[in-house]
Formats: sequence, C-alpha cells, structure tokens
Amino acid sequence: MTNKTQNILILIVTALIIGLISVWFFVLNKGSVSITTGLSGYTINVADQAVNCTADPCVIKLEIGNHKLQFAKDGYNSIYLDTVVLRGRTTSLTFNPKKLAELKISEKIPAFEKPAMPLPKNMDEKNVVGYKWNADGSKLLYLDSSDGRLKISDTKGVVKQVTMLKNISAPIIFYWSADGNRIVAINKTDMYLIQADIGSRKKQVIDFEPSAIVWSPDGNYFLLNKDKAVLKADWNSPQTFQELSVNMDLNKSFWLDTSTLLTYETNEASEFTNIYKYNPSTKEKEVIVSKNDFPVDIFTYDPAIKTAYFHNEAENNWYELVIEQ
Repeated sequence: MTNKTQNILILIVTALIIGLISVWFFVLNKGSVSITTGLSGYTINVADQAVNCTADPCVIKLEIGNHKLQFAKDGYNSIYLDTVVLRGRTTSLTFNPKKLAELKISEKIPAFEKPAMPLPKNMDEKNVVGYKWNADGSKLLYLDSSDGRLKISDTKGVVKQVTMLKNISAPIIFYWSADGNRIVAINKTDMYLIQADIGSRKKQVIDFEPSAIVWSPDGNYFLLNKDKAVLKADWNSPQTFQELSVNMDLNKSFWLDTSTLLTYETNEASEFTNIYKYNPSTKEKEVIVSKNDFPVDIFTYDPAIKTAYFHNEAENNWYELVIEQ
C-alpha cells in the first residue's frame, strides 16, 4: 500500500469516526417521555418549551439528562415532577392531577399549637443546657451540665440516662422523631445523632447551622433547612445530604400523611402566593392554590378535618382550605 493510499484510508476512517461521534452525541442524543394523566387537552412545560398534549398518553422527545416537567391545565393543580431521559429509550411518567381547591374566608379562628412547656419546678434550671418535651408532653429530654449526660425524664420523675454529651455550651436544640427513640441535636455546626433505646450517639460536623429540622413521620429520615434550600438525610447514612429540588421554609410546613408535606411560598416579585404539596421521596410538587396579593403571616393545619388555615395579614382575615388527599 502506497503512502498516498494509506493517507486516504486514514482520512476516510477519521471522517467516519467523527461522523459517528456527531451522530451519537447530537443526532441520537435524545430519548422520549411518555406522560399519562388520565386527561386530555393539557400542557407539559419542559426545557423552555410548552407542549400541547391533545391525547393521553402524550409522548415528548427530549435530550438525554435530567428534566423537570410541569403539568398545566385550566381548573387543575399544577404538578412538577423530575425525570431522567435516557438515550434511545422511553421513560414513563404518571401525573395524578386534581381539580383546584377553593381557598375561602373561614368562619372560625383555628387553634394553635400549645406554647412550649417549661421545665418542672423541681429541676435546677442552671444545670440544664437545653431541653425538649416530646409531642404529648409525657417525656422531657434535657442535657444536664452537672454531669454532662443527656437524660429523659417522665411525668413520674423517673430519669433515664441516655448518653454522654460533655463540654457543650448553649444553645443546643433537640429534635425528636415521632416515636421518641431517635434524636437529632444541633449545637451550632455540630450535629449529634442519638438513639435513646441503646444510648448510642454519633457526632457529625456540618458546614452550616440548620434553621429548621423536620422528621419524617416514620423516623427513617429528616429534612434540614440550609437557608431556604432543603436537604434530606437518611438516618442510616446521615453523612450524605441529598439536596432536594425545592426551596421551602420547614418551619412553615405540616405533614399531610406519611409522605407529603403541605407548605406555602410567596414570590415577592410577582406577589403570588403558592400553596403546595411536596413529597421529599419522589420530589413531586403539586400547587394547590396560586393567589395574587395574599400575604400570609400565620399558617396552621388541623389533621382531624384535613383543613389548612392561612391568616392574610393585609386583610386581617383567616382563610381555610380543605386538602384533598
């Protein structure tokens, strides 16, 4: 083979390789999402485009990678879901839209959470670095500076020593799981994970001071606020935080069920207030109400009648919203 022929073959092979790479990364750099809603005549907003879906399922071609899709239809809640598009494959995604709920003026003033209970009278406040009652007020968790022990006292005065937490100064904030067995303690950027039944503790240094922590109802994970961002920490692997795709003030959130939070946010630029559900496990966000000029300063939820109450500070009126499960 002459040098000229060899050079021509090299050029041909190089051109073929470049062509194949171009086809693979540009022409074939797509996959599909098949969306099912049980409705027709809706819009899917994704990747800066609005796709009108006249039939259901609705199939949309997208570039590979992570995408956030929004379901929109007049008279229905807006729903946001994350999905991953794979090359040459079709990913199935199901939305479960519900009709818009009605936010109306309430005829009653809702009850609020009871104020925090004080320390028992027989307890020396000077020796208590920090304390927290459990949900029903039957047990008190406190750090005794006289011996550096974390303790739990019941209503009969029986004290159980849990673990050692020496040389800790205030403030220390405690967060009980629903069953009272798992505890997160925050002392500035030090996080302690404590299991009461076996008296174990693990210390972890984090790079921020959480402004709020909320336990999942089953106690398997907890959520933390880093500014407005929400991080998820599994109890069995708390050293790895998963950043969720939502900004939410956990202090303004209530659990609707074992998996879904109810909260609200106000966009100061647009002056719209969105009341929405959020599932930390699936990252599904469902906007229930979007209302203009609706400043909220108090929010509470009554699980017995599945009703949320919002106080409009501009009007000085209470509004109620029945939550469809």
